[in-house]
Amino acid sequence: MSRREFGITTPPEITKAESQLNPTETSLPSGVPEKTHRFLIEGIKIGAHENLSPRKRNLIGIYFGTEATLSNLKVIAGLGTRQGVNRLIRSGMEELWQNLPSHLQEEYPLEEVIKLKTLKGRRRSPEARRRRKMARKRNKDEEESRWEGERELWEYARGKNLLPDIVATGMVSKEEITALRGFFEGKGARKPSEGLLNRFSIALVRLG
Repeated sequence: MSRREFGITTPPEITKAESQLNPTETSLPSGVPEKTHRFLIEGIKIGAHENLSPRKRNLIGIYFGTEATLSNLKVIAGLGTRQGVNRLIRSGMEELWQNLPSHLQEEYPLEEVIKLKTLKGRRRSPEARRRRKMARKRNKDEEESRWEGERELWEYARGKNLLPDIVATGMVSKEEITALRGFFEGKGARKPSEGLLNRFSIALVRLG
C-alpha cells in the first residue's frame, strides 16, 4: 500500500495502479503486523480488493497505508464509535481474504492476518513527543486552574454561611453538600461530578 499523506477530507481509494504495487517496493507502515501487511499487498496484487465496497476499500487503504487511527476514521466511515470502524475494517479484510485463491488462504490463515495496528513499538518523532508533553502539561494546568476556581466558590459559600441556603434552593441536597465538603476540605472524598458542580454554582448565583 502506498504511504500517502493522511487527509480526512479527501480520503484516497485503493486504485488500479496500486493493485500493481510490488511488495518489495513498499515499506512496512508503523504499527501494522508484518504478515497482515503482506496479506494486504498480495490481495491488492491479484485484484481481490476490487469486489469490496468503495467504503471498505477506502478505510482499509487509509488505515493501513497512513498513520490514521480508528478514531480518525469515524467521520469517513460515517460511524460514531471506534468499535464501529473496527468492525467495518475487519469485515472488509475478511471479504478480501475470502477472495484469495486457496493457496494464499493457506499461506495467510485468517486468524493470523485479520489484525489491526498496534501502538507497541511505534516511535514518535522528537517534535511529536514535545507536542504531546506540552499538551499534557497544558491539560494539567487547565485542570488545576479549573479546580482552584471551584474551590474558591466553595470557600466563598462556606465563608458566607450560604450552604444551608443552597440546600434550601432544592438544587443540592444535604448529602451532596457533605460530599463537596469532604472533597474541598481534604477529607479523602472523590471528585464531585460535573452535574453537581454545575448545580452548586447555579444555586450560588441565584442566591447572589
